[in-house]
Amino acid sequence: MGSTGFSEGTQVVVEQIDDENWKVCEPFTYEGQEQLPFAVYRGMETDFASVPRVFVWLLPRYGAYTKAAMVHDLLWREYACKGRMSYRDADGVFRRALRELEVPFLRRWMMWTAVRWGALVKPGGRQG
Repeated sequence: MGSTGFSEGTQVVVEQIDDENWKVCEPFTYEGQEQLPFAVYRGMETDFASVPRVFVWLLPRYGAYTKAAMVHDLLWREYACKGRMSYRDADGVFRRALRELEVPFLRRWMMWTAVRWGALVKPGGRQG
């Protein structure tokens, strides 16, 4: 591992599927504080940061936080929705990854708050 929980030399290599979705071409891992490493796998689909179009001017869908957003997509789609992790814990891993990527505090807080609000409408999203 590098200075962050991301595997050494991690690069985002994707192929565009449509206007909002991408397919991972080069896998990478992120090691949580207490969890086993999470593997963003080849072929996984991501929309990067799920920002409504009306807010993209304030918070683009990708940037310094892209890897964290991809890990968050993995955690919500492969772990939280299947009961293998709570949405709250997935969002906590996201917040930690944002901090490790040195995303500024205000942007990090806005992104984390948005995903927490999003979790409230998911089945089981209010647990924890």
